[in-house]
Amino acid sequence: MELILQYEKLPELQIVDYGITHISANVSVPQHLMDKANKIHENFLVRKTLGTKEDSTLMMTRLIPIKQEQNDEKSEPHYRVTLVYSYPFELDNVDVESDKVKVDDNDPASVIEHVKRLIRTLRPDCELTDLLIEFWDLIPKTIPNDPIKFPFKTYNPVQ
Repeated sequence: MELILQYEKLPELQIVDYGITHISANVSVPQHLMDKANKIHENFLVRKTLGTKEDSTLMMTRLIPIKQEQNDEKSEPHYRVTLVYSYPFELDNVDVESDKVKVDDNDPASVIEHVKRLIRTLRPDCELTDLLIEFWDLIPKTIPNDPIKFPFKTYNPVQ
């Protein structure tokens, strides 16, 4: 409906399909993983990496820690990170190593597993690949009800 309205307002509007799938997520990352990311990328707020198979990642970090209730003395600060993984849409339907993975856009867990599988397949084994997998593992697979474990006020896995 929105697309039709925009087209009526702008009759010269053309929709261009670049053939790329983008998946984004916000995640609460503990300090020790942020230290690993800073070791690889230095201390940048935005990190872009390009893969050899037309995939790319984008990490945007905030330097201000997330306010949390301290349950114990050993808890480390967490930081909000926005992850974006982009890849050619042809890879959505490719069977890798006879691993038929059904990706359901309405199920965040299947999307996250698909992204991790693509990262493992398309990226070489290295410290950055392992770090990306760890970051995507931190994303909640369901809508969290605990404001301490997931401190963001909004979470909508299906948009």
